[in-house]
Amino acid sequence: MPNSSNFAINDAPSLSAFGADGGNVPAIKHNPAYRAAYLKRYHSRANVPVKAARDLLVEHVHMMRRRMVEGGGPDFDIMLHVDGFWNKFEQVLPPVGSYYLAWSAHNALLGTGALRTISPGVGEMKHLYVRPQVRGLGLGQALVEARLADARAMGLKTLLADTFAANPEMPALYEKLGFTRVEPFDVGGTAGISPELVEHMLFFRMAL
Repeated sequence: MPNSSNFAINDAPSLSAFGADGGNVPAIKHNPAYRAAYLKRYHSRANVPVKAARDLLVEHVHMMRRRMVEGGGPDFDIMLHVDGFWNKFEQVLPPVGSYYLAWSAHNALLGTGALRTISPGVGEMKHLYVRPQVRGLGLGQALVEARLADARAMGLKTLLADTFAANPEMPALYEKLGFTRVEPFDVGGTAGISPELVEHMLFFRMAL
């Protein structure tokens, strides 16, 4: 099922499906090493390659911690955020959420993104990350657009998102896709785990 960013979205029925259904994805001409990429949506924890996905999340949060500290913000324990996500992983699975991994045609893990319902009609975008070597190909936008479509299909009316102020890529992407900057809110996962980070964060809202 193609999306507007020209990346296929495939549901994951089992681990054996990895790489088997990416052959018809439009070529990514920017980088011959990643000739095709696709998003895979997961419906069960049993089908998720947990170690690889967890390592990717650690990589993401470690990068965010480095940017936070280098930007003059407070240090924080990255594993509180990693463990907090995986201990409540059912929150990002259907019917109350969605979880994606982005893969190359050669089964390299390229990125991730999640969505969870936080109250009736309200969802939160979580953990958008694309590995540095494949940025600029549109995977980040594809991961956002896939979750926007899921949020609408779930009947959500409002989406929330946040990012660190030291993270330059995210504000432009969120605003490009229709999010609006808003005052800080305290219902997000990051703020709930590390409230000391709130003054160093940016917050966004979209009406669906």
